[in-house]
Amino acid sequence: MIMPKKAALAITAVMCVYVVCAYPTHANTWTAPDGSASADIVNNFGTTYTVTLRDLEANPTSVAQDLSGLSITFQNQVVPIAPFYQGDAVTVGANGTASYSPGAIYGESGPWSMTSNKAFTAAIVAASGAAYSLIGPPGPDGTYSNANGSIADNPAHNALLSLLTWSFELIPVTGDTGPITGVNFSFLDGHGIAGIDPPDAAAVPGPIAGAGLPGLTLLASGGLLALARRRRRRTV
Repeated sequence: MIMPKKAALAITAVMCVYVVCAYPTHANTWTAPDGSASADIVNNFGTTYTVTLRDLEANPTSVAQDLSGLSITFQNQVVPIAPFYQGDAVTVGANGTASYSPGAIYGESGPWSMTSNKAFTAAIVAASGAAYSLIGPPGPDGTYSNANGSIADNPAHNALLSLLTWSFELIPVTGDTGPITGVNFSFLDGHGIAGIDPPDAAAVPGPIAGAGLPGLTLLASGGLLALARRRRRRTV
């Protein structure tokens, strides 16, 4: 028996809903054990990642304390592609006052860059210098009262970033990317620190109604039944 075209389309649409539901978003927050930095890593549909990077060291003294890089290591070899950067800037004045510029960087290239020309087991992003490196939050009074001349009113180092969002895609060299096996934070003074491995990632958001094989069967059956009833009405 040849399936009516409308019935086939109904089943196809339902199957598309099921396929989308089969790849939930996963999110984890990796933190430096000394509390100096964090990276919120969101995995969308397996090979697309969004990373929100923060320097958490409040009211720093020197620009050397700024966060300047991140490395995310995967189980298998990957080729990172299609980077995109969004960042909020802050300029620190002579008296430590902070002036903010939301969305100061936005695009596929800029003061941060991603290693993407070879197959590695890691996706690596780094600032090109002190300018637009990531600075921690100000002190309780909203100013950078501890800042020395490497931060305050330093035109070579300002503006800095208060927040960076880095998006990218991965091409697995063989098989799949596998899980993230490690995260490493880098700072302008040259030291690096490994992030704390979080608990297993939690799926976000919750299930969509009709997802799964039972939902697929019920929706498909309902669609075929409705089409059959309309055909019978036309022939009466």
